[in-house]
Amino acid sequence: MTECWLHTLVVLAVTLFNHQIEAGRGPQSSYWRNPKTQMRFGAVVETLLDPDHYHKYIRPDINLGKPVKVNVTVSVTSLDRISDNDMEYTITFTLQQLWRDSRLDGTKSVRGYSQVLTMDGSLGNRIWVPDTYIVNSHTSFIHDVTTRNGLIRLYPNGTVLYVLRITSRVSCPMSLHKYPMDEQMCRLTLESWSFAETDLQYKWSKKEECGPDGSVTGVEKVVLSQFNITKCLVYRTLHQNILGNHSQLILEFYLKRNMLFFLLQTYLPSVLLVILSWISFWINMKSVPARVGLGATTVLSMTTLMIGVYNSGPRSTSYIKAVDFYVCVCYGFVFAALMEYAGAHFAVRSYGKKAEQLAEGPIANCPNNNRNLRNISSIESDTQDGVFSYNSCNGTSCIRRPQYDADHSPSEVRGNFKDRLAIVKTLDETNRRSEGLCDKPLDKFGREERINCDHRCHENPSKLNKIENYRNRAVMMEKIDQYSRILFPSMFVAFNIVYWWVYLTMEEKSVYPPEH
Repeated sequence: MTECWLHTLVVLAVTLFNHQIEAGRGPQSSYWRNPKTQMRFGAVVETLLDPDHYHKYIRPDINLGKPVKVNVTVSVTSLDRISDNDMEYTITFTLQQLWRDSRLDGTKSVRGYSQVLTMDGSLGNRIWVPDTYIVNSHTSFIHDVTTRNGLIRLYPNGTVLYVLRITSRVSCPMSLHKYPMDEQMCRLTLESWSFAETDLQYKWSKKEECGPDGSVTGVEKVVLSQFNITKCLVYRTLHQNILGNHSQLILEFYLKRNMLFFLLQTYLPSVLLVILSWISFWINMKSVPARVGLGATTVLSMTTLMIGVYNSGPRSTSYIKAVDFYVCVCYGFVFAALMEYAGAHFAVRSYGKKAEQLAEGPIANCPNNNRNLRNISSIESDTQDGVFSYNSCNGTSCIRRPQYDADHSPSEVRGNFKDRLAIVKTLDETNRRSEGLCDKPLDKFGREERINCDHRCHENPSKLNKIENYRNRAVMMEKIDQYSRILFPSMFVAFNIVYWWVYLTMEEKSVYPPEH
């Protein structure tokens, strides 16, 4: 009798203890235990994955001859490191793949299950999963902090959800002819490594679009430093190769480069340097150090800017880019401004020396003043104090080289050519008469007209014509600065109009072949 009571008390105690344990587990008890057979979850999985009934190397429904349909969803976490030099970008995304494996159908199994079973992603090593890979990927990896970022969910009807978090460096061929006004299109292509379309078909699980209701989410939240995402396309296609037609899923990003950075760092400094080089056109041609120093400074500054553009921009192209063309043309304008002065200054000095060589010797002998007229021409304005003129006689006429009166010192006539002519025209004619020279006033070119004189001069007329020709050429060289003040700015403005119109309206062809 006593033993019977003790046995009853032990049974009651054990029953009460088990009830308390079950109550402590709460609602999760139905998740972790099979409600039909009271088998633990591990036992259910082991039963389903029994090697005698399940082979992970064999795809589902192979006995039916139907392809496996895999529904895919992509959630973009980040899109960054868009490299122009390497022509690639880095993307981090969550890849969700959903398919049905009838061999894992719990409703048809004696030891089945009726709940959604969530398991660690390592179970993917024991069941069949699609061999999906990124076609245009350089390197990829699955995150493993703190554990491998993957999961598998088994639904009672045999549907499997396989989720992975992936970071990949993906190739993105770029056409940089319009750089930095370019628009690029980068792709993310998913495909099966082994199975052709007859065995496995990919499809987007939702609408073929980017957005909260589409198959690709998170793109609208991506912020890039140099680009703006203008458009996102999602579609599926077939890829044909020697092994057959493979189903592909394609995600396209359309990127437009931000121009503000390049306007401030490249274009604006280039324009300012070109304008700075034009200041030399307003500096007197006799100021050799000032003009050479300004020209050399702008050329060296433009060279430094070109090197900076080359080092900071993409260097993997064999063709000229839009920014390279603009900087090169600006460099040409700056260098041309320096060469303009060098050429004009050299021409003036050259013509002056030639005229002086012709004027050497007693080429004119006027009896009234009875002296040799030497240094007939003073063409080099930066070495002589007079204007471009000379003294000569040719038989019955006489030409007087102007002299300075007391009211006009040589330093006062070193201005521009028009001022010097005005001063020459005001010379006292009585001074000229007192020397027995021609009486007629100076003409508009600062020279005395040829008139009959009481004296005769003997000289070579051909030399005088050559001197006159060199003088006129030297005067024209001095006027190059005046023409350059209009010509250089006009050409630069015209270049900018054509440049911006062409590159802003030109459509750049995609480096990808059309897929759809």
